[in-house]
Amino acid sequence: MKLRESILFADSLKPNAFTEEQKLLWLNELEGRIQSLIHGFDSDKVIRYTLPEDEERELIVPSPYDSVYWKWLCAMIDYANGEYDKYINTQISANSVYQEYAKWVVRTKYEPVRKGGVVSNDPDERLEGVLPGE
Repeated sequence: MKLRESILFADSLKPNAFTEEQKLLWLNELEGRIQSLIHGFDSDKVIRYTLPEDEERELIVPSPYDSVYWKWLCAMIDYANGEYDKYINTQISANSVYQEYAKWVVRTKYEPVRKGGVVSNDPDERLEGVLPGE
């Protein structure tokens, strides 16, 4: 999903008065988490997007997990509007996709972890401390 597409899709679902710069800040926050916590980028290597230069740039999370971007934006819009009940629901949805993506990355990109001499392919064990709420 491209940066511009994620913003436009969130706006189509949740019309709002927030600026593109505010939404870009939220997307950069999410991308920073994905790049550093899931992919292990050093903090000085995390990509920060700017508008309009990066509006056609593909974001790091591929389909079918790229809904995390517009779901995250919808959650941030709800939170910023003080609609906390809606925020809880949209944040749960965004976190679910984030966790599924993180597990997919672990399953497909990383070596199994050894615990007590036993090899574990369980993505949950390899993601301890990485996923939100853990």
